[in-house]
Amino acid sequence: MRGFQNGFEFNAAAEKIGFCDGDIPVSIDGEEIEGFSVMLMRDLSNAHEVKVLRNGAEVTIQMPEDGLDMLEMIEMDPAFMAPCIPSIIGEVKAGTPAAEAGIEQGSQLLSVNGESIDSWYDYDCIAAVRNDQLASENCTRADSLALREVQLVVLRPDGQTKDTLDICLTEDYLLGVARVTPDDYVTKEHIDYTLLSCIPAGVRDGWQQLTGYVNDLKYVVTPKGAQSVGSFITIGSIFPDAWDWHRFWALTALISIILAVMNILPIPGLDGGHVMILLYEALTGHEPSEKVMEWIEWIGLGILGALMLLAFGNDIVRFVLPLFGF
Repeated sequence: MRGFQNGFEFNAAAEKIGFCDGDIPVSIDGEEIEGFSVMLMRDLSNAHEVKVLRNGAEVTIQMPEDGLDMLEMIEMDPAFMAPCIPSIIGEVKAGTPAAEAGIEQGSQLLSVNGESIDSWYDYDCIAAVRNDQLASENCTRADSLALREVQLVVLRPDGQTKDTLDICLTEDYLLGVARVTPDDYVTKEHIDYTLLSCIPAGVRDGWQQLTGYVNDLKYVVTPKGAQSVGSFITIGSIFPDAWDWHRFWALTALISIILAVMNILPIPGLDGGHVMILLYEALTGHEPSEKVMEWIEWIGLGILGALMLLAFGNDIVRFVLPLFGF
């Protein structure tokens, strides 16, 4: 994490805990942070203390005693934390409002509707306010149309010329640009593994994935956790559009771990349910009656059926209904 030269920016919830813009988290409960990912949100949600690098010195931040909700952290808008990346445009897509306004690749956004911005996180904060206005019950069609009209101050790639542009965003409130990649602002460390050293590294990574997934099971029984359950459609959607061998095999391994953990849950019909019956027989010295076994099987089928309905129902709401405008 020390490789993030410009540090991170934090939302109001993170600042309330003690984080400050520019901080670079370096360790959680004494364990060095290896990288920025969703797993970091999990670690932060369970952390007791976090050390950050602030103005060249390490500062300790005490986390809330009752912990944080990881799902809420992931869904926060603006994000709980994000790398500080300058608001430089990496690509202008043809036929978009940005292209029609003459914005060039390499330009930098300086302000939106009079609000100064230095980074893409600042831009996201402004967009989050707009999204809250759109979600308001008092937002009319006229209001939503007005929110598409924005005024930008853009610094051209020459670093000298500033343009003030009045732009109408797309119906999805998009400008039509791709952000500059963070590669130029992050110092990466390349690690080579030999055939022997890759085995313990793989075991360590697998164990982290397993313990993390077991930890996340507590969210399944929450309303937000239940909404995140999905079927094969959700599984397919999490794979990247472009081939990335590391992400592909990491997701494949994660799905295998998920299936393994699900299989050992004490639900009748799964291996975990059979283990519970065997433990009952070992402790009592006799088998359950046929009537009891019948009820156990019916209960197991009911639980599995309910989970399947929940998974397919969530996928229909997320992926199918939007195709028909719902």
